[in-house]
Amino acid sequence: MSIFYLLAILSLLVGTGAIWMALIEAVPVTWLYWHARVRKPLVWLILALTLAWGLVQPQVPLWLIGPLLLMVLGVALSHRMHQSVVFRAVDFPEHCEPDDLPLRDDMEIAIV
Repeated sequence: MSIFYLLAILSLLVGTGAIWMALIEAVPVTWLYWHARVRKPLVWLILALTLAWGLVQPQVPLWLIGPLLLMVLGVALSHRMHQSVVFRAVDFPEHCEPDDLPLRDDMEIAIV
């Protein structure tokens, strides 16, 4: 039973890893690239294998509902908690005056 909770915690860590790995300076950037490729298939695989194991049993164990819900949360977070989704870039018109932009005192402008 505890193995499924460990898999659920692993799913949550992988699902949210794109954010916390980016905030830790000691994490190499190459890990973030690999994480971007691996995160979705890994959390889906954990969920699918756990669900398949539960369905193969003669009677679906009710204690499996908790880990499955955490794994579903991990899948949702792996899709919603990524830098490309959380930190969306704001596009301004091609030709605009800096004074006309909706910037407040605590905001900065970046040109890429």
